[in-house]
Amino acid sequence: MRRGAIVVLDAEGEPEITAIAGSTHPPQPGTRRAIPQAAIDQIVATGEPLVVADVSKSQLFQADLQTSSSRGSNPIAFIGVPVKAERKML
Repeated sequence: MRRGAIVVLDAEGEPEITAIAGSTHPPQPGTRRAIPQAAIDQIVATGEPLVVADVSKSQLFQADLQTSSSRGSNPIAFIGVPVKAERKML
C-alpha cells in the first residue's frame, strides 16, 4: 500500500479525513476529500467493501482523474472498507 486514509462521516453525514498515510501533507482540519464522493457513496449505500483494480477504468473515479496530474502508466488500485460500530456506519 502506497497511500491510505481513514475517512469517517461527521455529524452531518459528510466524509472527513481522520488519518492519512503515504502522503507528505497531513490532513488539514476541515479536509473532506481523500477519495471521490462517488466511491464513498457506494460504500455507504451498500455497506460492503469496494475493490477497484484500476481506478483509471472506473466511472467512480473519472471526475477525480480529470483534475489529477498524477496519472501514470501503472494501474492504481483502490480498496474501500466500511467501518461499523453498533450497527452504525462510521
